[in-house]
Amino acid sequence: MDNIKGHILIVIYVFFGARMKRIIGFALFFFGLGMLAMFLIPSDFCGILIMIGCILLGYYLFCCC
Repeated sequence: MDNIKGHILIVIYVFFGARMKRIIGFALFFFGLGMLAMFLIPSDFCGILIMIGCILLGYYLFCCC
């Protein structure tokens, strides 16, 4: 298992550089958290509204602040 973990980190370093490791980890963590939230939300309509709200908020925070 350690060999696979090392291989994945090497691929991330080669393609994205050392600084991107934290950003990719941050994105993957919240991607997984979002998948868990969508699993727990029973209504598709509420899920779509939450997705749209998160996309707009993320765009605002990433580009406008």
